[in-house]
Amino acid sequence: MIIKINKSQVYYFSLFLLFFVLEIVFVYIKTNEFIRSYVSDILAVMYVYFFFRCIRISVFMSFIVTAFIAVCIETIQYLAIFETQDNFLSKMIIGGTFDSYDFVAYTVGLLCVLTIEYLTNKKALL
Repeated sequence: MIIKINKSQVYYFSLFLLFFVLEIVFVYIKTNEFIRSYVSDILAVMYVYFFFRCIRISVFMSFIVTAFIAVCIETIQYLAIFETQDNFLSKMIIGGTFDSYDFVAYTVGLLCVLTIEYLTNKKALL
């Protein structure tokens, strides 16, 4: 079986890697609270979205699924289902504590990806 990869998949995968690596850097190194809390949430939404786009999921479905995942993660934090203080991977995926301002960060991240989509591929938004 031959898997065909087109230019847009490479583009979206590159964006996914860029934002994912930035997320890891912000989680791994000591940064100020604003960057760790809010910029990191913006980046997380962006790399999740671009991951879905690189596997050929439509703009609309990528947007909806990414928003759903963000809300689910924040709900998990609110309910304190997982204790994430000592585990690097769970801290990166789930985060630490509930903060209602995270929803603002998720919205900013989603607006950023829609802006990138609009600037690079206006047809995908129609």
